[in-house]
Amino acid sequence: MIYWKYIFEYMNKSLIIIGLVLVILGLVLLAIFPSSVYKSAGNINLANYSDGDKITVYGTITDISYTKLFNVTQIILDGKLKVYAPGDVREWHIGDDVYMEIQKTASLNIGGHEIAYWTTTERDIHSVNEMKSYFYIISISGAIVAMIGLALKRMS
Repeated sequence: MIYWKYIFEYMNKSLIIIGLVLVILGLVLLAIFPSSVYKSAGNINLANYSDGDKITVYGTITDISYTKLFNVTQIILDGKLKVYAPGDVREWHIGDDVYMEIQKTASLNIGGHEIAYWTTTERDIHSVNEMKSYFYIISISGAIVAMIGLALKRMS
């Protein structure tokens, strides 16, 4: 019977620790995402990338337009980076905060300027706010687990 008491106390402490770790993890992920994980679309330096390079960028969609003649959607992030996706991209709209994997497909040097052609696909575009929601859920879940651990500890 005495062993159950120690096991119960150990479980309560474990729940508190697990809960606090989840809260801290969620808050750290909220603080660093996406700026510390991905590159800002407004700060991409074309000279740092070769044709064929893939990177993940984040930014706000400032313009999006579909050209039926070429069956391609042009997405402009942060008013600076133009990215092209095949087909009519309908899921995303102006003002959406997104992160996406893009590939430098081709580039053209004219004098001292470089023009780059970046491409992506609709399935490679993701919502920043949706990901942040998951981090909030992790933090809230951790707080609930820690409170349950504290409540059980006080009951014993």
